[in-house]
Amino acid sequence: GGAGVGRIYCLPTVTNCSNPLDAAIEDLPTSTDAILFNSYSGRCTRNPTMYTCDYSTTHLAYDGTIPTQIGLLTEVSSLDLGENKLTGPIPTQIGQMTKVEEGETYGFLGRNALSGTIPTQLGMLTEFTERMEVGQCNTDGEYCNELTGTIPTELGNYAKFSRYIGADQTKVMGPLPTQLGKLATMTEYLTFYSADLSSSIPTQLGNLVNIKQQVRLYSNKFSSAIPTELGRL
Repeated sequence: GGAGVGRIYCLPTVTNCSNPLDAAIEDLPTSTDAILFNSYSGRCTRNPTMYTCDYSTTHLAYDGTIPTQIGLLTEVSSLDLGENKLTGPIPTQIGQMTKVEEGETYGFLGRNALSGTIPTQLGMLTEFTERMEVGQCNTDGEYCNELTGTIPTELGNYAKFSRYIGADQTKVMGPLPTQLGKLATMTEYLTFYSADLSSSIPTQLGNLVNIKQQVRLYSNKFSSAIPTELGRL
């Protein structure tokens, strides 16, 4: 199991870079409120306001699939599975973790080797405020999420969202949901570049007037020009 201080858990230092994720979480109590399963797990330290992890040791530490039991950890507010070697689908049970607010350093599920579709159940995480990333290749470019299917319209349910949402460098296809135009509190980083998105760019993205930087939609297959409504951004 992980090393914990309070109810925030960090994984222990590892050296062999092959550690099944399901074994790592099997001992965690359901009262856990933060799980930082990124590649730089290590010693836990404390600052005046919260417990955090000092990411200083291992790279690409955890592999295997994301267990369905992760849905039992319903008190978790911070969850980072990014920058590992995780494979297989994103379990729909992750939608039961309705208190998740942020994806921490590596953005929730980004920078792995996950496959399958993006589950619509992610739209149930309505407390999400930042770093809901399910794409990108890892730092070394060795692992990329091979997600397919369409982007769920339910991602428009994130009424409190502020920064970093994306599915970059994946194989998602179809239209960019118009519902993303409902993320009115976003300030930066709407990123869906280098995918297989098509149709037209939704004019509703022009409603995101609080975005100050980084709307990345390049290297897709959009069929029309950039909407004039995006000039409001």
